[in-house]
Amino acid sequence: IRTDAEGVKEFAVLVVDDDESVRSLLTTLLDDMAVYEAEDGGTAMSKALQLSPDAIVLDYKLPDIDGIEVARSIRENEATRHIAILMITGVLDPEVEVEGLLAGVDDFLTKPFDEDVLRMRLRSAVLRAAGPAMHAG
Repeated sequence: IRTDAEGVKEFAVLVVDDDESVRSLLTTLLDDMAVYEAEDGGTAMSKALQLSPDAIVLDYKLPDIDGIEVARSIRENEATRHIAILMITGVLDPEVEVEGLLAGVDDFLTKPFDEDVLRMRLRSAVLRAAGPAMHAG
């Protein structure tokens, strides 16, 4: 969680989707957060290490590495395993959901998604990932 010049807390979010219009929409919807973008899994993993965002909004289908593998890599790395992961998908298939949960995905959203649901799931995932220290403040 980042603090701006006025001391207001905001989440830093990495939005990962190969569709520029989806990244643009998410950046607009999350305009009160620090939003960074990646267009593929390889870029997402390097930006996750570099930026250490509070959360990643991760598309299931990416051109190079699927979202499940990205999530698994993020969870396996000591430097990034704390990052909350919210996966977005076109159709929520129970097999994909189980595979994602096993890989470390915190929550799922199906496209098209509601802005309020996106914000609440993202906030909940970040607070869960931050642990008890966040709830006390």
